[in-house]
Amino acid sequence: MAEQTGDEFSFFEPSNIHSVTSSSTNSESRKNSDRRKNPTPMLSRYTFTGRRKNNRRNTDPQKNYYVDRPQKNLALTVFSTFFLGITDAFLTYRLLCNGAAEANPIMNFWLGMGWPYCIFIKLILCGISLTMLLLHQNFYRMPYILASLCLFYCSLVSYEVYLLKIML
Repeated sequence: MAEQTGDEFSFFEPSNIHSVTSSSTNSESRKNSDRRKNPTPMLSRYTFTGRRKNNRRNTDPQKNYYVDRPQKNLALTVFSTFFLGITDAFLTYRLLCNGAAEANPIMNFWLGMGWPYCIFIKLILCGISLTMLLLHQNFYRMPYILASLCLFYCSLVSYEVYLLKIML
């Protein structure tokens, strides 16, 4: 092995060491001066997986803002409402098989296409609507709207169970 002299290893010389206070950390050279100036978007790569659950600073708006993760009680309300929507779809199917008629003209159209189309459309519309409402959880009276929607579906499913008892 050849012997190496000190001249060959010049990377420790003071001229090659970069200063900690280089221009890359200077705020004037940054592309985005303050990332916190822009509010959290409704949909981003962090929606449902990020860490932001509420506003972190007193200077942030206290109403009409988006977060990455929904509140647990509102998420439970949305999942319960979706489950009640699924129950409503299958109870409606049972009622229609026993001679009832669909009162909703839009669903009646989809029933003409076939029962799987009707179920698919009903669940997709319910899922998309509930997801959009959950994304807006910190907007004007949204928790009350979600709770009212869940109560409406509870009463609808209860009414359908009552109708099934009468028909059978």
